[in-house]
Amino acid sequence: MVSISVEVGRTPSGQRSYPLGFKVEFLQLWDAAMLERGGRARLLREYGLSRATVRGWLHSRDRGDFEASMVSAALKSKGSRRVDAQERAELARLRAENERLRKKVEQAEAIQEIMGK
Repeated sequence: MVSISVEVGRTPSGQRSYPLGFKVEFLQLWDAAMLERGGRARLLREYGLSRATVRGWLHSRDRGDFEASMVSAALKSKGSRRVDAQERAELARLRAENERLRKKVEQAEAIQEIMGK
């Protein structure tokens, strides 16, 4: 039996709070439990969840809410990382090179057009 590595938290009022990681891991187990008879009911009993709770998680996953939450959390965890001087210089150099190459391609296309391909 595979167990979920993310701990269930508690709200200030004492209710269980399920982090996104728990929900994702539980739904992976839920999908895998479809293959064995009574597997899903066993999961519900083992983690003390109701079918309605899991149904809500399934709808959220199908709507793409989990992906949006994970992207949002990842962006928050990175913080507002500032670009240092070396990275700014590299970015400026790459932009200048990109512009130079774009002009070169435009010239080559114009020459090719004139030459009649």
